[in-house]
Amino acid sequence: MFRSIRRWFLAPKASKRRNRIVLGFDVLEDRMVPASRIVNILEDPGPPPTPDKPDPMSLRRAINELNSFPNESNSITFASPLQGEITLAFALPPILVSMSIDGGPDIMPGLHRIGVTRDNANPLDFRIFNVVGSPTSARYFDLRNIRVSGGYDTSGGGILINAGVTAYVYNTAVFTNRADDRAGGGLGGGIRNDGTLVVDNSTITSNSSSFLGGGIYNTGFLLVQYNTWIAGNHADDAGGGIFNAVRATAETNNAQIQMNSAGNAVLNITGTGGGIYNEGTLQMWDSLLDNNFVLLGGSLGGGLFSDAGSQATLNNVTITRNSANNANNDGTGGGFYVRTTASLSLSGCTLSANQADVALSRGGFVEVGATYSWTGAPPFDPVGGPGA
Repeated sequence: MFRSIRRWFLAPKASKRRNRIVLGFDVLEDRMVPASRIVNILEDPGPPPTPDKPDPMSLRRAINELNSFPNESNSITFASPLQGEITLAFALPPILVSMSIDGGPDIMPGLHRIGVTRDNANPLDFRIFNVVGSPTSARYFDLRNIRVSGGYDTSGGGILINAGVTAYVYNTAVFTNRADDRAGGGLGGGIRNDGTLVVDNSTITSNSSSFLGGGIYNTGFLLVQYNTWIAGNHADDAGGGIFNAVRATAETNNAQIQMNSAGNAVLNITGTGGGIYNEGTLQMWDSLLDNNFVLLGGSLGGGLFSDAGSQATLNNVTITRNSANNANNDGTGGGFYVRTTASLSLSGCTLSANQADVALSRGGFVEVGATYSWTGAPPFDPVGGPGA
């Protein structure tokens, strides 16, 4: 008996007569056809069908329906005439499958057609997107060409990427989201990442956290690249722009970390790491760490704070105009602060125009027991401390 259709066609006629077979199809493993939905209304949760719109497809309905298709190619797009803001009445359903959401071509550079927001007047607290991982299979999330704003939750005010998810955020604006559990424990105002996240050509701006990571709080792997701008974010405690947790890895490539801050004068919370607070592994290439600052007495590391046991490698990074100035005149490490047992290596970097109350630490401060190295032209700003 021939084992394949191809062999039967290639065999001699006599052999075919002796070994007749019935042509058919093998039964493959259970697979579902990739599913897609086109959102055609901005209303949420969406109206019932009418003669004018016999099949209204809201974003909420699209996510709900695609959650029933466990494959790797589910997609949501938006009807081409559609333009404006989707104001959520309550939390969207968690995303339980691999999914892409694409707002479509920008109206003009930097102006997205579609936004998804929670109205600040809404008494309900909820984030915008919650992407749930799977313990049994890889899960992917692709978010493109969209605005994400107004989210309010205990962590990941705008977007929560859970463990087991690989996410790609492209040409997306994440802004004015907040992480706050109303007891001071918020993590990741704009985004909390516990999985693998690449942020590409996007803006993470004006987000806030009542505790750690105003822009992004990372416990997994984070790559911020290609003209991504993390700016104007605030954390009441540490990591105004990015907080990179213990055993986490954060990388930047051609990114700008600017005008972020940490500390809270009203609550008397000392700030550390205005731009970036690093507890894990940090690598930066061809990036800008500019005009970040920390607040209150004893504040440390206007641009970067490297905590004990962390490792940071910076290549061709410009560290400028960051500050650790405060009312008590004891702010230390304008550009960076390196805690004992931490490692900071800088190569081909520029360190200039930073400020600190402790003048000899205007560029940076290195504690005893820390590992610090500088390769290239000497820094313009002084680096002080027993480990320098």
